[in-house]
Amino acid sequence: MIAKNLRFIPRDTRDFSPAAIALREYKRIKGKSLKHIVLDRFLNQYGYDKGTVTASAIVEDLLSLIEQY
Repeated sequence: MIAKNLRFIPRDTRDFSPAAIALREYKRIKGKSLKHIVLDRFLNQYGYDKGTVTASAIVEDLLSLIEQY
């Protein structure tokens, strides 16, 4: 093969130690609240397709119930 036809493939030089992975995950979810996490779980994980407004009302009700206890 001719060297000028070879494409450069960038290497992934990130740190993959368990501490670095945990830090990246922590930074990713740091700004999320319990409400947003539960709402996302309803809509994406459980396939709740009745609408965002209804799911948001359910999440608010669940959070108020958790707060009471």
